[in-house]
Amino acid sequence: MQSILVRAAPLLFALLVCLAPTRAVAADAKQVEKILSEAQKAYAEERFSVAALLLQRAYALMPASKLLYNLARALEKAGRTDDAIKTYRTFIDAADADPQLSRKAAEAYERLKKQQFEAEAAEREKAMAERMALVEARREADAQRARLEREQAAADEERRRQAAELAEQQRQLDLRAAALSAEEALRRRKLIGWSFIGAGAVGAVAGGVFGGLSLSARSEFSASLDPGKLALAESATSRALIADIAFGAAAACAATGLVLLLTAPAAEAPPEAIPGITFAPAMDGSGVIPVISLAGRFER
Repeated sequence: MQSILVRAAPLLFALLVCLAPTRAVAADAKQVEKILSEAQKAYAEERFSVAALLLQRAYALMPASKLLYNLARALEKAGRTDDAIKTYRTFIDAADADPQLSRKAAEAYERLKKQQFEAEAAEREKAMAERMALVEARREADAQRARLEREQAAADEERRRQAAELAEQQRQLDLRAAALSAEEALRRRKLIGWSFIGAGAVGAVAGGVFGGLSLSARSEFSASLDPGKLALAESATSRALIADIAFGAAAACAATGLVLLLTAPAAEAPPEAIPGITFAPAMDGSGVIPVISLAGRFER
C-alpha cells in the first residue's frame, strides 16, 4: 500500500496536469499531495479508517481509478468489508483501471465475496443453532414442567390416598370404640338386670321363709288353747308382714331386672322362653297368705 500510494501520487498528478487547466491543477495537486501524504502515514501506522477517509477526500478532489484501488485496500484493512467489495467492484469496472491492479482487485474482490459468503453462512448457521438451542431449551423446559406437574399430581394423589386411609382407620377405630362402648354398656345393663333378678330371687326366698314361719305361727295359734296365745297371733302377723315386704321387694327387683334385660339391644337371638314371676299377697280371715304365680311367654 505504501509503495502504491507513493507511486500513484506523482503519476496521478502528471495525468491531471495534462488534462486540466494549469491553475486548477496546481491547486488541487498540492492539496491532494498533502492528503495522500497523510493517508500514507495513517496507513503505515495501521490507522486504516483514517487512511480510508483521507483517500475518499483525495478521490473527491481527483477521481482517479488508482485512488479507488488504494481506498479499497484501506477499507478492507479497516474491516469495512461491504464498502471494500463495492470499491473493488467500482475499480474493476473503471475503463482506465490498470490491468495489473485490476487483476489484484478481482482476486481481492473474489476473496472478500467468498469470506462474506462464508461469514453469512456461518452467521446463518449460528442463528439456526441458536434457534435450535432455544427450541430444545423450550422443549426441555416443557418436559421438565410436565414432569413436575406429573410428580406434583402423583404426590397430591398419594396425600389424598394416605388421608383416605387415615380417615378409614379413624372411622374403623371410632366404630370399634363405639362397638366396645355399646358392648360394655350392654354388659353392664345385663349385669345390673341379673343383679336385680338375683336380688328378687333372694327376696322371694326370704319372703317364702317368713311366709312359712307365718303359716307355722298361724297353725300354732289355731291349735293352742293357752290364754296367752295372742303372742302367737302377733308373731304370725309380723312374719306375714315381713314376708309381704320381702315378696314386694323381690317382685320389684325381678321386674326391674327383666325390664333391663328385655329392653337391652340384643346382639343375639332372643331366648325361647321369657319367664315372668308375680308375687301377690292374699288375705283370709286369719292373716296374710303369700301367693306365687309363674307365667311365661314362649317363642319359636
